[in-house]
Amino acid sequence: PAGFFLFETVTATIARNEFGAKARIAVGDAADEGSVRFLDNTIEVGRRTGLVVVAAHRVEVRGNTVKGTAARSIGMSIECREQSPGLAIVADNRLEGLRRGLTITCRKDEGTFVVENNTVRGNSDAGIVVRAKDVALRSNTVEGNGIGILVERSASILGDVVRGNRGAGILVRPNAEARILNLRAGGNGGPGIDLAPAGVTPNAARKTASDDVPFPEAKYDSSTGRLRGTACAGCLVQVYGSEDGSKKGNPRN
Repeated sequence: PAGFFLFETVTATIARNEFGAKARIAVGDAADEGSVRFLDNTIEVGRRTGLVVVAAHRVEVRGNTVKGTAARSIGMSIECREQSPGLAIVADNRLEGLRRGLTITCRKDEGTFVVENNTVRGNSDAGIVVRAKDVALRSNTVEGNGIGILVERSASILGDVVRGNRGAGILVRPNAEARILNLRAGGNGGPGIDLAPAGVTPNAARKTASDDVPFPEAKYDSSTGRLRGTACAGCLVQVYGSEDGSKKGNPRN
């Protein structure tokens, strides 16, 4: 199809279509009762956004493949309806070869976004961009992008793989927040986790993201077999193995 616009939709399923680079696709559900599913479609994206989704009640975007054909393209823009923010589930999609793979945007605090099991690869600027509050990112593979995950509001990042990106694996912008657990990161050009300002920031310097939380400073005591150090009060500290070779050591990896 050449594309379509569906808004204020009560119930709709758009499945197993192929959309060319000139297609424009925008879907949105009706407040309080809508349910829209966008499943197993293939989209080629030219100089615009391949899929725009506006969630007012419940929207599911699952199993789609989005490929870029122009340097200025964005794969998916998942948004909330500001008068009635709803739930958006974005799962099992593949986004590659774009400027930005996936953006999540909502100026309100009430919208709910669950982003899981997606593969976001080879996008020139950023793989995933978070511009909404409390976005849940779970078990995504984000690799070979400019920046892997760019957090501009707040996100919980659990069990994601972030590797081989040219910049930081995860970059948290000023005044943004990220809660990160069970991350697998490696081979990134910048730090695996980077709290603004960009680059490795010593604990003595103020970080403008995540409430200036310091990274743990610890050393292994071989005489006792214990890891000793300091961390912020009430923090959960996870211990990771570092890579060998030219990428050995933290915090670069």
